[in-house]
Amino acid sequence: MSDKWWDEQFELQGESATFWWLQARRLKRGADLNWEVFEKELIHFKSDPDGFLEKEKESGTINVDFELNRVYYFLLGLAVETLAKGILVGRNPKYFSENRNMTHEIQDYVAECGVDFDDKKKKLLEELSIIVKWKGRYPTPKKPKDWTLREGPYGANSMPGTISPDDKQELEEIYSALNSTLCRENAERVSTQDT
Repeated sequence: MSDKWWDEQFELQGESATFWWLQARRLKRGADLNWEVFEKELIHFKSDPDGFLEKEKESGTINVDFELNRVYYFLLGLAVETLAKGILVGRNPKYFSENRNMTHEIQDYVAECGVDFDDKKKKLLEELSIIVKWKGRYPTPKKPKDWTLREGPYGANSMPGTISPDDKQELEEIYSALNSTLCRENAERVSTQDT
């Protein structure tokens, strides 16, 4: 295939809300699969905490499945970010090529989309940003100041990027609201083009 074809594909996919939506779906599916494994381990732990921990002591290892909620938050954060960016690209296909730098400030993209959430969900969006920027990938951030305890969704002195498994429903509602917005706006664009 020619360089021209690849260049056209680059433009087509980067400027199409549909391609952003497809990528968000893939990320969300990966997040959901991780959650399923985590949830099974959580149920096992809650039913027999002593036996669960004893098994780990005997094997000399830590059960990584019990920590997959962190991977869920990372993949969900990427999916939410991709949906928000997809909404903005749908509204302006040249959104990112018009001298804009892409960041991982998910809460800023969501605010720019005009999708409004309550204060708790806004805090969760900030935590997802931190998780996508560093906490979902690295043991520490680049700068010590980004490691400092701060006001989070659970009050003062929260570790950056802290989300509780109890907040899964709220996270799902964030994803759903953005997904609905992107799909609705995309359908409206298609119906307008067809007439």
